[in-house]
Amino acid sequence: MAIDIPEMLSPEAAEKVQSVLGECIAKHGEAKLHRILEGLQIAFGEKEPRYPHPLQRPELLYIPGLPSKPWYSPDEYPSLKHATRTLEASASAMREEYLRASTEQSHLATYMPGKHEKFYTLQDDSQWMALFLRKEGKLNASNLQACPETARVIDSLAPLLMSDGEAFFSVLKPGTVLPPHHDATNCKLTIHMAITIPPDCGIRVGGEERQWTEGRCVVFDDTFLHEAWNKSTQTRICFIMDVWHPALSEEEIDTLRALIAAVPRNRAQAPAA
Repeated sequence: MAIDIPEMLSPEAAEKVQSVLGECIAKHGEAKLHRILEGLQIAFGEKEPRYPHPLQRPELLYIPGLPSKPWYSPDEYPSLKHATRTLEASASAMREEYLRASTEQSHLATYMPGKHEKFYTLQDDSQWMALFLRKEGKLNASNLQACPETARVIDSLAPLLMSDGEAFFSVLKPGTVLPPHHDATNCKLTIHMAITIPPDCGIRVGGEERQWTEGRCVVFDDTFLHEAWNKSTQTRICFIMDVWHPALSEEEIDTLRALIAAVPRNRAQAPAA
């Protein structure tokens, strides 16, 4: 199945994508990859998306046929159950590691440096800080060394982690509000494990509001309109991790891994809204 590669990719990257697609189709068969191929057609403007839910709008890649709902039970799929139980078993140790590592500013970074229209409510980029263990699929050796139990957990869950996804401690300073927004793709789900949760904090995904409970995980699809807030006078800390959507097949994940490796995130852009 031919996919027209848009001008958003360089000629070299476009050629690589076509080559990788051909290899994956030869390896797995077109029938097993029909959702991925349709998703690429949508991403490249060859086909109109039909979103099952009015609040779901992936910014980059929409894989049709996956379950479409904002929230997932941590026990809903074996992979989610394994990931969330593993995280929760180490919650106390991970909290202590964060508190110790965060005393050194070199371990912390602004989540999104500079001004961004998407997060227009942030008055300065220090309102949302992060201690990255994994960013865009790349491990941070210094932070992993500072957080050995967290590093062990991430390593033990490596097969579940989205190729260019993140694993990090997310720090919302007092008074921070993240406005409603959508993220890139429904081929992943997002896990939040609550580390330190003061009063007047919450998250809303797909119109449904929930609160975090320290030491426990929540799972959601961040392609649904979502927002979060810390209206308290204390800092809110969650550990966040991106995992492959558990309804993807092994063949689909293998193909997505190959495509992501062929075209890293910084060489592809989301289509303009």
